[in-house]
Amino acid sequence: MAIPTWPSTLPLQPLVDGYEETWFSQTEFKTPDSGAPIVRRKQALSMRAFKVKFVLTEEQVNILDNFIYKTLEGGALRFEFIHPRTKESVEMSFYGKDTSTELVTISEPKGRRLPKDSETKEYPKTVFYTASFTMILWP
Repeated sequence: MAIPTWPSTLPLQPLVDGYEETWFSQTEFKTPDSGAPIVRRKQALSMRAFKVKFVLTEEQVNILDNFIYKTLEGGALRFEFIHPRTKESVEMSFYGKDTSTELVTISEPKGRRLPKDSETKEYPKTVFYTASFTMILWP
């Protein structure tokens, strides 16, 4: 079964503001009763976490909602995504520490508007939202 792909109607690059890539430690240090400390690898898989933010229109928020809750079965499945730094195609999944943790946070940015229309001198009706979430990169 092929894994789902990040929707092409959603932004491919997260905002620079709020982007964070975390590499999990792969080593474990032990201090024996005597002798030098022992260092060993904890696990064979090396995972990374990405905190990202995207600015989305209301329509894109609905696309993200559908992607997570229908396509990815509530965020349980992995999906194909373009790595924000390397630009390679990778497998990701949404990450919430437990069932009480927010999977995705949607908020309306303050003071973010499109410029006034030059003819009508009014602001467009489009509202932009910020979507913030953490993803895990699978090896």
